[in-house]
Order: sequence, then structure tokens, then C-alpha cells
Amino acid sequence: MARQLDDSDSAVFLMYSLAMREVQWFEICLGGLLESKTKDLSTPVEERLPEIERQLRLTPGKVGRKLNLPEPVLKDLRELVGVRHKLAHVWLLSYGAAREKEGDEAVTKALQSLEEQLFVFTRASERLVELAGAASEAEPKPIAQERALELWRGSEPVIPVAI
Repeated sequence: MARQLDDSDSAVFLMYSLAMREVQWFEICLGGLLESKTKDLSTPVEERLPEIERQLRLTPGKVGRKLNLPEPVLKDLRELVGVRHKLAHVWLLSYGAAREKEGDEAVTKALQSLEEQLFVFTRASERLVELAGAASEAEPKPIAQERALELWRGSEPVIPVAI
């Protein structure tokens, strides 16, 4: 028989939904970065959604090659996409197993982990927006790698946090 969920689980699920909302925004920003170099941004986003969704299926490496992004940025993007995959596909199952085994300690760990992911993906999304703006300004040339790295790192680097 499955364990009854309680208010602690509800807090974890709320934080999970907030983190996943930011992960989805990150995905859209990643697609937008590529789109900023390839499409007419004056077309309403609703009309561009099929193309954005297609571009979201591109790997960070393909995005990076198209945009001439430096390797440290690509490395971070690959790590973020890996974390995104774990959050989307295994995190809830892992939490359930940990909750059964560790009890309330699993709640504390889960909330801390999700808060870190929320912060990291929020920062990454902001940096992707900055990179998209710079890429548009550099048109038709690619953004300079030094400039891309400077924008990506900002005053505080985006550091993917493994889960």
C-alpha cells in the first residue's frame, strides 16, 4: 500500500512545479537564442511555436555550433540539459523512494535541491536572454566568443548543480 501524502509532500510538489516552470522557461530561452539568429522575431510567437519546438529538440552542441558559442558555455548548457532531463523524468520517482526510506529528512533534502535548481535555471534563462539580444545585435556575424562568455558568466557564473 502506498504511503499517504502529507503537507510536507505538498510543499515539495509545489517547489517542484516552480522549478519545472523555470526549466521550461530555460528551454524556451534556449530555443529563442537560436531563433534570434535564424528567424524574423516580428512574427508573433504563437505563429513561431512549431519552429521553436523543433529547435528545442536540438542538442546544446548543435545550438552552440550554429551560434559559435565558446566551449565553457556549451559545457554548462549540456550539464543544464542533463539536469533538466533528470528533473523531468526521474526526480519524482527518486523523491518517492527517498521519502519512503528517509522520511522527513528526504523532504528537507528535496526542498533544498529544488530551490538550488530554481535559482540555477532562473539565472541560466536570464543569461540566455542576454545572449539572444547580443546575437541579434551582432547580426549578420556571430556573437564574438569572448562577449558570449562574458555575458554567460555575468557577475556570478551559472553553475549547474547536479541532482
